[in-house]
Amino acid sequence: MTPSSGSFMGHATSEDGIQWEKPLLGLVEFEGARDNNVCRLEPFGRPLKALHVVDDSRQRPPERRFEAVGVNSYHEDGATYGGWGGIAYSADGATWHHVEGGTREGAGGGNPSCVWDENLGRYAMFHRQIIERAMPHRYATSIGRYIVRQESEDLVEWSPRKTVFNPMDPKWPEVESMMVFRHEGIYFGFPQMLENEIRGEVEIHLVTSRDGYRWEHPFPDEAFVPRGPRGDFDDMITWFGLMVVHDDQTKIYYGGARYPHSKPIAGEPGPSSLAGGRRQNAIGLATVPRDRLIGLRADEPWGAFLTRPFVVEGDELYVNANVDRELRIEVVDPVGRFVDIGGKSHIGHYIAGEEQRFPGFELDDCQVVAGDSLRHRVQWSGGTIGRFKGQAVRLRFVARMATVYAFWME
Repeated sequence: MTPSSGSFMGHATSEDGIQWEKPLLGLVEFEGARDNNVCRLEPFGRPLKALHVVDDSRQRPPERRFEAVGVNSYHEDGATYGGWGGIAYSADGATWHHVEGGTREGAGGGNPSCVWDENLGRYAMFHRQIIERAMPHRYATSIGRYIVRQESEDLVEWSPRKTVFNPMDPKWPEVESMMVFRHEGIYFGFPQMLENEIRGEVEIHLVTSRDGYRWEHPFPDEAFVPRGPRGDFDDMITWFGLMVVHDDQTKIYYGGARYPHSKPIAGEPGPSSLAGGRRQNAIGLATVPRDRLIGLRADEPWGAFLTRPFVVEGDELYVNANVDRELRIEVVDPVGRFVDIGGKSHIGHYIAGEEQRFPGFELDDCQVVAGDSLRHRVQWSGGTIGRFKGQAVRLRFVARMATVYAFWME
């Protein structure tokens, strides 16, 4: 697309997520021809300029296979409707149908990421908010960016905005946007950390949350999708990471660029912000083994952690782990028992708590787990985890030279 035409949404398909084809859809006219892959937005009959597909795996009617937020809409004269993020649905991802409702994108709102939260029974949307800084003469830019959240039952009516992620880190003082996903009941976020005063760099980090409000940023000094070495297509910016879990691999498609997000300081060397009169972006792919976005590491001599109480719902316990030496697991009663240790003061007896383990399911009863596997099967001399089906338990993991990523039951 030429710079004067703006940017449009294109349609591409792939069998393996590596090799992509751009079909000639013939849906809209561009530069006098319809031989293009530009998506169409109804009822306007015009090109689709922006959208963000909702992460929702529930079954829906075929005509609403895909749903999206942040969709542009048009005035009768063909001009785009500014300051509003609309809603649309599609059967094939190529022709989209605009519906009433949406969110106001004033005050810098935009770049939304929307997921369905099955625990709440509502949609949760995360998007950028911009504030004006006091004393703008002290900064290269007079604005600051952070992430807010809104909720909706129908994608039409939305709750007020609430700030959920604004780390204000000295190295990365702003969050340009944040793409959010729910996987196995947990929120994962890819915040695009931005330094806009001097370097103009953006890089994707990793954050997690149980509820989508309180976020953990375990590695604030480490990029999850780092920028490439100088000269690569992504040596200044990595952003808009989109996660796809397929078979035993997690694919992260992201945008990469060589230009600085802000204008470079005069006299400083660096890649030009424009190439051929327009900003150039490319799509990159990062991969990690399934469920290995983050893990707990135990080095020498030992490391251990105790899970929260949970109800056993399966017959077999599996662990995703890379174990160089050994890993053992024991089953622990989540309540334990209280013991009167004797003695008496003016306020009563001295009581102590005592942890209870289960014979046949202690550390020494566990078959040693070793090696690198996405699904180690865990067994004890007393049997399998199915022995406690329907009961609440805790698990203690004790490891040496091992990284534990996930566990589950089947």
